[in-house]
Amino acid sequence: MLVDVSGIKPTDTTIVFVLSVVSQMGMLEIGACIHGFVEKTVCTPEDDVFIGTGLADMYSKCGCLDSSLFVFWRMNEKNVLTWTAMTTGLAIHGKGKQALEVLYKMGAYGVKPYEATFTSFLSACCHGGLVEEGLQLFHEMKRNLVWHLRYNIMVALLTFLAVLES
Repeated sequence: MLVDVSGIKPTDTTIVFVLSVVSQMGMLEIGACIHGFVEKTVCTPEDDVFIGTGLADMYSKCGCLDSSLFVFWRMNEKNVLTWTAMTTGLAIHGKGKQALEVLYKMGAYGVKPYEATFTSFLSACCHGGLVEEGLQLFHEMKRNLVWHLRYNIMVALLTFLAVLES
């Protein structure tokens, strides 16, 4: 991954691929080293939507949400994949309220969620025990008739509600 003797640097595609592998293996230390390498030799992550998204995703999948949020909020440009990666990371770690805050800010930035983004938000509601918010989001999806409804997540959310009530 280092610059070789001919001076050739890795491309952003190579870096994003390596970050994906690192995140899937949960190798936070290596991911942090790659982050340092990127900042010193390739670019500043906040100026590259793909590398920034890869870093935010890697940190969240490795359980380092503070670093993930730090990279995410510093990014100058965020696309729908960036927002989805961040909410998925928050959902995985049971941070439903934070994920919903990201949803509201996403709308303020003018980014339209797509099916996977809404699935991520519903999952965040499920993992965070946010039953009312999840139902509201589900009904919004149903009204828009844009996405396939995620009944499996709603079943999990309502099962969580039933467990709470008993």
